[in-house]
Amino acid sequence: MTIVINPLLTPAFTQVGPVCSGATIPALPLTSNNGVSGTWSPALNNTQTTTYTFTPAAGQCATTNTMTIVVDPVLTPSFNPVPAICAGAALNPLPTTSLNGIHGTWTPALNNTQTTTYTFTPAAGQCANSTTMTITVNPSLVPTFNAVAPICAGASLNALPTTSLNGINGTWSPALNNTQTTTYTFTPGTGQCAATATMTIVVNPMLTPVFTQVAPICAGGTLNALPATSNNGIAGAWSPALNNTQTTTYTFTPGAGQCANSTTMTIVVNPVLTPVFTQVPAICTGGTLNPLPATSNNGVSGTWSPALNNTQTTTYTFTPAAGQCAVSTTMTINVSPSVVPVFNAVAPVCTGASLNALPLTSTNGITGTWSPALNNTATTTYTFTPNAGQCGSPVQLTIQVIPNTTPVFTQVAPFCPGTALNPLPGTSTNGITGTWSPALNNMVTTTYTFTPNAGQSCVLPATMQLTVLPYLSGQRNIQLCEGSTYTFNGITYNTSVSGVSDTLPNATTCDSIITLNLVIRPKTYGTQQAIICEGSAYLFNGQYYTAGNNTAKDTLVNQWGCDSIITLNLSVMPVNPVLASETTEGCGSVTYNGQQYVASTQFTDTLTNLFGCDSVYKTVNVIVFPEYQDTLKLDVFGCDSALYNQQRYYASTQLTEVFQTSHGCDSLVKIVTIEVHQFDLATVVNPERPYAGESFTIEAFAANNVAFDVLSWTPAPLFPDQAARLQRIALDEPVQIIVTGTSKGCVDTAMVDAGDLPTYSTDVKMPNAFSPNGDGKNEVFRPVFKIDRAYTIDRFLIYNRYGQLIYTTSNMNAGWDGYYKGRLQDQGVYHYIVKMRFMDGSEKTLKGDVTLIR
Repeated sequence: MTIVINPLLTPAFTQVGPVCSGATIPALPLTSNNGVSGTWSPALNNTQTTTYTFTPAAGQCATTNTMTIVVDPVLTPSFNPVPAICAGAALNPLPTTSLNGIHGTWTPALNNTQTTTYTFTPAAGQCANSTTMTITVNPSLVPTFNAVAPICAGASLNALPTTSLNGINGTWSPALNNTQTTTYTFTPGTGQCAATATMTIVVNPMLTPVFTQVAPICAGGTLNALPATSNNGIAGAWSPALNNTQTTTYTFTPGAGQCANSTTMTIVVNPVLTPVFTQVPAICTGGTLNPLPATSNNGVSGTWSPALNNTQTTTYTFTPAAGQCAVSTTMTINVSPSVVPVFNAVAPVCTGASLNALPLTSTNGITGTWSPALNNTATTTYTFTPNAGQCGSPVQLTIQVIPNTTPVFTQVAPFCPGTALNPLPGTSTNGITGTWSPALNNMVTTTYTFTPNAGQSCVLPATMQLTVLPYLSGQRNIQLCEGSTYTFNGITYNTSVSGVSDTLPNATTCDSIITLNLVIRPKTYGTQQAIICEGSAYLFNGQYYTAGNNTAKDTLVNQWGCDSIITLNLSVMPVNPVLASETTEGCGSVTYNGQQYVASTQFTDTLTNLFGCDSVYKTVNVIVFPEYQDTLKLDVFGCDSALYNQQRYYASTQLTEVFQTSHGCDSLVKIVTIEVHQFDLATVVNPERPYAGESFTIEAFAANNVAFDVLSWTPAPLFPDQAARLQRIALDEPVQIIVTGTSKGCVDTAMVDAGDLPTYSTDVKMPNAFSPNGDGKNEVFRPVFKIDRAYTIDRFLIYNRYGQLIYTTSNMNAGWDGYYKGRLQDQGVYHYIVKMRFMDGSEKTLKGDVTLIR
């Protein structure tokens, strides 16, 4: 018989999720997911959290089970009330999360122009009710004031009232200015819903009366009365009384009740002048006479008469032109007759003879200069030009230059020393007489000079050289070896001699002289030292010697070609051998006596003494132990650090370990490569402190510039692309962001704590004045924002008081510097219009006046 024992089952059910209090709870299933049927108790309750018990029906191997259904209470969102604002004031966005943590949205859109009740609707999935909030918007009043009457520039200006006619308190700016028309802005005190107001106080400029200048007059001329009303309409009176005898400054005083200053006018009364001229110096008859000046030295213009005459002395009259305070005057110009200079004639000269300078003053007293320069080589005509200021005419003078004659002689032929010489001729072949010097010399070549006798005109000296031929000479240089002889001029020599001469006759020229230099070179002697080992032979002069010898000789030739006699000195050294043994060993190879051995071996080595004879017979044992060149490579990797052989490494490196045999020979080389990977993940946020709701970027990067991949970003819902290095998000609430990256298996994280999100504001103010005067303060007029970004300027316009557009831009960083077309504009009031767009989609347009102060 088989008795079946069924296992005892626990009914399993799908858990019912939490419900809000009062919501419908579906009936619980009567059969479990694993097939057990039964009933639930107690009855369902949708007002509080309850644990229900499932009791299996009879006849089933099952136990009871329970399920707790959580019933969450329905919350009412709570918010801090928004204080009342003035119409048009900034209204910050309402929070999307209540003080008790309920998320949702507000309707309708914010309205800063009237009181409005806003409804907060919780987002789905939260147990919460809707709620409302009313924001009170108080209307804004415009302060009113009595207008101030226009004043004259510099007049007293009373302080403006600090309370408007409709009871608004505040302050005025800028400070009162009684020098120009100014628009003043009244700014209400805080806590009042009131707009700013402006008042323009007209300051009429102090005009300076303008008159047409009275032209200068001559002393005693007519002077008309000055006008009592200026060209620009200012009435008044002049003082002192008019005076036509001297230059006078008159003052115009405006009548009362006019914004005008006094002014002056100077009427020039010119004295009557006598023209003054520089006297023209006397000229020579027919000389150049320049036109007389049409304006005197003291500035009087006019004409001369009669016409200029350069042939006789004349008096000329100058008549001033009309319209000048001047009288006529005269000038006499003297004309002198012309004179011809007279000079004494110069006698003819020989070519090259001295020529005295020509006189610079003629015999009749006229000074001047001669040209061209004096020439003592050719006949020349010279011109004398009188100096300026003398009535003298040029004149010419010719100086004759006679050419020189050189005496000519027949040349005497060369001769040997001592030859008889005939006297040189006293008359040249061209008939010139004279004498020779120095006296004749038949031993030395000499140059003789012929001097012409006196009384012969333009004759030059002459020279003649008499050449004495030299005797011919030579050297006979002889070298002989010791024992030889040499015969010269009949004498035999066996020793060295020098300077011995012999004269040889020459039929065609002078005798030749030969000088003997004889050198006798000696024989040389030497000894050849030699050492041999016992049992050896030595070769000398073709013969072998085995025993000591110091008598054998050999004859060689020295550097002069003479005999060089060498004597042998041979020594025979005994041989005394000794036996020895040596062992040398090494790994892989052994080097002995300059030779390398790679296997073990044995050999005999013979050593010699200092004479080269055998002294030691040595047995050498060479032992070569085997060497193994096995290499083992090991790689060790670590993040930030690596551990090897119980030592921690913080930087990559390579280690080499060598293991040896019992003989100390290398057997294994272990190369350990340790790689330490430094991976430091970091982030950069741009902008660094984003506003709530502003889009910003977060970029992950490796601080040490290594390659890496991004594994994840948290919170994950903010970052759909989990592997991107650059993320762009916008936050309404503070949040902590963590990015995780990996590089070569190393993992690192970086955190961005967006816990301080500055509140975004659309507040903007416009200054009411600026001063582009170069002092570095208030130089540019532009909007002043509470925020430093996340807005754009659609247009920024400036108009002058005539309605002319003088500045426009859409550059959010620009402003008006007071210039238009390169010129700083006048001080005064200008109108502006600025349209701005903000990050939240809202727009603002501001209009008003600004005062440019210079």
